[in-house]
Amino acid sequence: MPAARRLGPLAITLIVIDVVLIGVLIFLFVTAPDRPDDRPDDGSTSATAGEPTEEPTSPTSTQAVTAPDDALDLAEFQTPSGNIWCTITDAAATCQIDQIEYQPPQIDGCADNDLAGKVIQVTTEGAEYPCPEGDIGGAAPGDRTVLEYTPEQTTAVGDFMCTSTTNGVRCVNLSTGASFTITRNGPSLG
Repeated sequence: MPAARRLGPLAITLIVIDVVLIGVLIFLFVTAPDRPDDRPDDGSTSATAGEPTEEPTSPTSTQAVTAPDDALDLAEFQTPSGNIWCTITDAAATCQIDQIEYQPPQIDGCADNDLAGKVIQVTTEGAEYPCPEGDIGGAAPGDRTVLEYTPEQTTAVGDFMCTSTTNGVRCVNLSTGASFTITRNGPSLG
């Protein structure tokens, strides 16, 4: 039977370090702050085990798009040509165009409406062509502040931002990133 081997000083030191590290890990695990799913109950319902949890969201909790620091605060504006004018409310950014060089899209339930396809809006739900009951709200087109093309000017009001360019107007919902662009050559939903 072979003689028992004795551990050398290096092996004993490594074992002691291992024991200390395991103790530190156990201490950190036990005293670690709560994970997001372990928050104290604040009266809201919690998910059943195994179900994914979703954080509550509000339209302004996170922004998909950030307005530039030099953005103006104009709720009603028009382009320098006066061909496009827009109104921003708490619920939507809506623009109307006068002269177009495109075939307006067909809007369900909006037959024989001369403004169909000339009004476009973005809400927290996305961009769409509403069936307008008349011109968009706000001041008359000629009575609005001009949002300049050059340099491109931007206005940000509440959860919406619009930018005027030589190619038209682009409006976006800051929370969702939903947007539209309206030009003489045709609008697009984004």
